Amino acid sequence: MAGSHQEETLWAAASGRWLPLVLALLASPSLQAHDFWIEPSRFVLNSLEPIAVTLRVGERFNGESVPYIDDWIDRFEIHDGEGDRSIYSQVGDDPAGVVVPRTPGASWIAYQSNDDFVELPPDKFAEYLRMEGMEYILSLRERRGLAARPAREYYVRCVKGLLWLPGAGGVAVDVPLGLVLEIVPRRNPYTLVPGEKFEVQLLHDGKPAPGLLVKAFTRDDPENEQTQRTDGTGLARIELDRPG
Repeated sequence: MAGSHQEETLWAAASGRWLPLVLALLASPSLQAHDFWIEPSRFVLNSLEPIAVTLRVGERFNGESVPYIDDWIDRFEIHDGEGDRSIYSQVGDDPAGVVVPRTPGASWIAYQSNDDFVELPPDKFAEYLRMEGMEYILSLRERRGLAARPAREYYVRCVKGLLWLPGAGGVAVDVPLGLVLEIVPRRNPYTLVPGEKFEVQLLHDGKPAPGLLVKAFTRDDPENEQTQRTDGTGLARIELDRPG
């Protein structure tokens, strides 16, 4: 997809301290800080309690909160064992929402933005493409005679946050939510321990997305980053080499 972009951030955890793990795909060049993620007030719940949901943009878990702006939002939802429902707030609310899971087990918070675009000079766009593993677009632009021209890139942000209240009755974490670009874990990450592999599948419009760059890092050690590309079936396997 020439000049296109989607991104997703998936929050997960291994045993030990509960900290978010980010899998960031093709992060937006529209900001110097190019990660976008969901940060609930708690990931692991003690009860069916209210959870404040903050949207953040930044880099490696350092960033600014993003208020609730309905014109920016295509989907903002919670999925629990009783189904899915939209998260509504007042324009300007920060945190962007408050949710209460209705069942124990796993609950997803999902966000998908409306389409937007950014325009970059050719050198900055080329730098961004190399950084995010999309060199094939450089070749495409060269074949089309566009390498020296500014680039306008359309993108949509897709993110998920996984809440966990030990018990039965929640959602099956390996069932897609139907986002434009989506990371689908094969197992509940809250049940994994260091030394295991965290296998995920990337879907684009519901179909396996091969050859996309995946980055994984933890909040306490963001410079210790794992990178790999999805295989022919859209699968990536993250080594859980430490808690978090």
